[in-house]
Amino acid sequence: MNTRFLTLFTLRVTHSYYGGEPCQDFDFIIAEHSRRVLQSARLLTRMQAGQLHVLFEAGEDNQPVQDIAGLELLVGLRLRSDHISQRSCPGLQFLASGFID
Repeated sequence: MNTRFLTLFTLRVTHSYYGGEPCQDFDFIIAEHSRRVLQSARLLTRMQAGQLHVLFEAGEDNQPVQDIAGLELLVGLRLRSDHISQRSCPGLQFLASGFID
């Protein structure tokens, strides 16, 4: 039996300066309570190319092996660089993609 993880959702911050690509000026911070929730729900997080990916352990039917309905995660942003203040902040957008009920 193989263990596999599938994407539950992906978060990224975009800014017009980056031409719609993920902004590299921020890090995602996961609250301690949310880290415990992630662990108990068998969810993984991965940072890649300025995006936060949250993955769930999937069964053979591609459904979560652990019930994750109704879970709440608190995710914050930490400014990695002050260069963003030199750009127009009104263009800042927060985007989430994936399937979330």
